[in-house]
Amino acid sequence: MPVYQTTFAVDAPAARVWETLAALDRYPEWNPQIPRASGRLEPGEPITLRLSLPGRPPMDLTATIEEARPDMLLTWRGHVGARGSSRGTGASRSRPSRRGRRA
Repeated sequence: MPVYQTTFAVDAPAARVWETLAALDRYPEWNPQIPRASGRLEPGEPITLRLSLPGRPPMDLTATIEEARPDMLLTWRGHVGARGSSRGTGASRSRPSRRGRRA
């Protein structure tokens, strides 16, 4: 199964990182891999994403929020296309580093 993963340093406090992650409608401003996102970041709630991964056509994804811990962790699990044809998971973690936060 293909895996797409990125890690980067963010020079901002955890609350600012979470604020950015939680503003789904603003993802196109900073995340070219997710040019469209909507929903509520509450466990059990659905979200919809448009994924634009390198070398692949854009894909619409329906997912369910698994964990939403402000300033720390956001995880989701979902599928692309017909239910069960392609599955995906996502996680955004925030932790301290020497240069601010790692995301």
